[in-house]
Amino acid sequence: MAEPKPVLVIHGVGCRNSSEFKERVDELNKLVGDAWKFIPVFWGDLGAEVKGIEDTIPHVPTDRVRGIISQPVMPLAMNLLKQYTPPQGRGVRASSLLVEKIEIVSRAAIMASGLPVPSKVRGEKASKTLRDTIKERLGETRCLKLIEDKALLEAIGQTLGVALQSASPKRLGQAETRGFVADVKGVVNRMFFELDAFVEAMIVQVLANFNQFLRVQYGPDIVHFLGDIFVYQRHRAEIHSRLREAISQSAREFGTCENPIHVIAHSLGGLIAFDAAVDTQMPLYINGFVTFGSQPAFFHVVDPRTSLSKYQRRPVKLPPTILKWTNLWDSLDPLAFLAGKIFHLSSSECPKDIEVAHMPSSGLWTHSTYWKHHTLVETIRTSLA
Repeated sequence: MAEPKPVLVIHGVGCRNSSEFKERVDELNKLVGDAWKFIPVFWGDLGAEVKGIEDTIPHVPTDRVRGIISQPVMPLAMNLLKQYTPPQGRGVRASSLLVEKIEIVSRAAIMASGLPVPSKVRGEKASKTLRDTIKERLGETRCLKLIEDKALLEAIGQTLGVALQSASPKRLGQAETRGFVADVKGVVNRMFFELDAFVEAMIVQVLANFNQFLRVQYGPDIVHFLGDIFVYQRHRAEIHSRLREAISQSAREFGTCENPIHVIAHSLGGLIAFDAAVDTQMPLYINGFVTFGSQPAFFHVVDPRTSLSKYQRRPVKLPPTILKWTNLWDSLDPLAFLAGKIFHLSSSECPKDIEVAHMPSSGLWTHSTYWKHHTLVETIRTSLA
């Protein structure tokens, strides 16, 4: 029976437990088959420290919006926000922008209020007052005047109209009195002030909460990534020596030009193996190279490897140290990048980029979910064969 062929497996960012990593590698080895001997390359003991990072994240109050506008107006304001679904192509024109916005808001307000349209003699004064007040106040708002979506402008007008109905239901449609005209101005003035304050607070609150959610939910993962990059830059030689040590102990005579070795690498592990392969002093020769959620192309674009030419909208030719390369990426993985557009192998073929189908059970952070994905197993089998 033939000896199983060695395959280096290099972990990525955030891996700190060597025994857990070995178990993960052993599980993957079983899924791929016993014709291969997976060799874990662990460097996580050199990784960045993230314990206590949550204490650096500012706390955002959750009741910032409460109390900004009066309770009777709150349902109307919430309705305004619910109606905002920006459809493409429905924005107002750039020319005469404010004039058109005023017209959209006024028309919607008049229709929703039940006031007679300005062309009719009866009720014309109230409608004109409504339009004039909207014209005066819209340009003075902080947030509402910046809205360009027609659907939301119409929703603002509808909200004003409904508020007018609630304010003077008996007077609508009747010959207006001086008191009712004053009612129109008062309601519109108050509504514009309250809605503007509400929308501004909602924007701040929603974005602040979203920002805090990202920082709390994904902060440690992002810090692992950034921190481990700093560590790699500082300890590159030591981390590369882990590769050599693993080959020396478990795959002697592999990794050379005459006898290249297979490499499977996650995340920053792909960059580590890539840098070892393009090193001009002691290059690591790779036969089948499988990366997933990895960044070699990204880092070469922002910080070109000295042994390679810069990427200038043309694929960079790689040395013959990487014979085959398959790169997996997930659409929800923010740390996954393509390789095929940036590099050409020495055979003039491009690295093969394969999108991994997103699994609903993976959640939003998919950077560490590749390990048990059937696409990874199938890709490894194909690449190693």
